[in-house]
Amino acid sequence: IDGIIGYIPAITPTQTGYVNGFATLDFRNIGGTARRASFSYKHEAPRVQDIAATYKEPWLFGIPLDLGVNFAERDEDSLFTRIGFGADLTAHLSSTIDISVQGGYVSTIAGAAKLVSGNNALTSNLSIRFDHRDNIYAPRRGFDLAIGGGVFVKKITSQSIYDSAGQAATTLTQYSIDGSIYIPTFSVNQILVASAHGRAFDAGDKTPDRSDLFRVGGARSLRGFRESEFFVSFYIIGTVEYRFMLSDVSYIGIFADGASLASKGYSLRQTHPIGYGISLQFETAAGILSASIASASGDPIDQAKLHFGIASAF
Repeated sequence: IDGIIGYIPAITPTQTGYVNGFATLDFRNIGGTARRASFSYKHEAPRVQDIAATYKEPWLFGIPLDLGVNFAERDEDSLFTRIGFGADLTAHLSSTIDISVQGGYVSTIAGAAKLVSGNNALTSNLSIRFDHRDNIYAPRRGFDLAIGGGVFVKKITSQSIYDSAGQAATTLTQYSIDGSIYIPTFSVNQILVASAHGRAFDAGDKTPDRSDLFRVGGARSLRGFRESEFFVSFYIIGTVEYRFMLSDVSYIGIFADGASLASKGYSLRQTHPIGYGISLQFETAAGILSASIASASGDPIDQAKLHFGIASAF
């Protein structure tokens, strides 16, 4: 069980703050057979929610090959509703190297605002991951690297108010990279963490639909900013964090997040946002408790974003 709850303060005197949060149920060893299933719910902002469910069958035909299926639905107020189904095959080349092939179908239903186009899409993706961390909860050394690429082919079913000229992209090529490294410094209890997460897609000379854009900002991407504050076609987020380890999984740290953002066809309030703050993680009887207090560069202290999370295993 993994949960995060956050409070996002009002931006202007006429607005009110709101509570957001994520919750995940992850079943990692169903019936002692290594079968896995998970269900997650995200409430990012008022009238914005995301649900997802997955199931994974391990060791098909007695070989290190896993079959997974998934379902996801995202509702963004009057903008759109997106429903997707997918499947993936993951081959375990070694204890630290996995390669995955994914495919799926996604249907996007345009909302009343008609700011996005309705479409149906076929998706495909190939990724490889190297995981050499010594501890997945609070690594002290090692690295984790995942690289992927995919193609999305769409059929437009209804036009938005922006693409009457037929400029909506129907083929997108997407790329992703996620990496982190953990380095002991003056002692084994002082760890320097550096990470980078990037996404980009190429729509050619067409205009990407708003529903295709990546959502950036919040507790799990760019801390110090609101959840999904930025809609972008390209981002790379870099983090530097210095942790003082108190036990195998407990630490206190200070961090800075910085990003480079771009959005073809759409304006951005910031192209190089920076956030900074304090991170905490403690092992308790109820599970692993984590928290962060983060502020965006240039914001007053009363605009800091506070998140609490807890992960329990049993």
